[in-house]
Amino acid sequence: MGQIRDAAEGARTLESILLKQLIQDSGAFKGMSQAGGKIYGEMFCEALANAVAQSGGVGIAKLVEGSFEKAGVESAAGATGEAHPTEGFLYDGHGGVDRRLK
Repeated sequence: MGQIRDAAEGARTLESILLKQLIQDSGAFKGMSQAGGKIYGEMFCEALANAVAQSGGVGIAKLVEGSFEKAGVESAAGATGEAHPTEGFLYDGHGGVDRRLK
């Protein structure tokens, strides 16, 4: 579980979550019929989604980050010391985002 540090990372995480859901719902990777097959299939879908998102994805992260910029939200590189909207959000590594208060 890792903390989302800036808008760009948050946008990539969101894209990864959406891609994982799309890949799983496609039914293309159902896993094997043996014990643990479903878990293996889910792990494969998550790894594939993360790899696609980290290598530039399909453009979702770029659109989300662009909407942050239009709204005046700065990334960590240009932070002014104010709390960032993604501060305190945690990605659980399994397709979920959890809000943790400090």
